[in-house]
Amino acid sequence: MRNNEIYIQTELANKCNVPESTIRNRCRDFNKYFSPIKQNNNVFYSKYDYYKMVFIQGLRKTSPSLSTLEISKKLDEFCEDLEILELINKIINKHK
Repeated sequence: MRNNEIYIQTELANKCNVPESTIRNRCRDFNKYFSPIKQNNNVFYSKYDYYKMVFIQGLRKTSPSLSTLEISKKLDEFCEDLEILELINKIINKHK
């Protein structure tokens, strides 16, 4: 890992404790929520992509399991929360 907030696909899969194919499938199934950066034959993911992967994993393990549509609705809310947290973090760092 280059720093603690950027991961290549293999690192993200290891950190999430899932196969790389799961990362690819989730990026395909929920592509509007992920924005990996492709550079030099590598795909890089942010800490927010990691948070979203963990969130999806938790929702996949619910009983009964949620559909892709239901997970998408919950991801919408989760992403809004992440945006608010990022904004708060920027405001706090601005005043340090």
